[in-house]
Amino acid sequence: MGLLTYAWVNAMTLWSELAHTLINLKPHKSLYFQRGFKALSQLQKELEPSCHP
Repeated sequence: MGLLTYAWVNAMTLWSELAHTLINLKPHKSLYFQRGFKALSQLQKELEPSCHP
């Protein structure tokens, strides 16, 4: 994980509504969005133990 992982996860959480709106505008790119959300989910799982020691 990189130094900006926390910032990326927080930004995606903050802007998730906008992200879903953009996804609906570009349905032909849904595979790319799915990959991004899968990566986000995996990062959130990795960060969870460090947030709750």
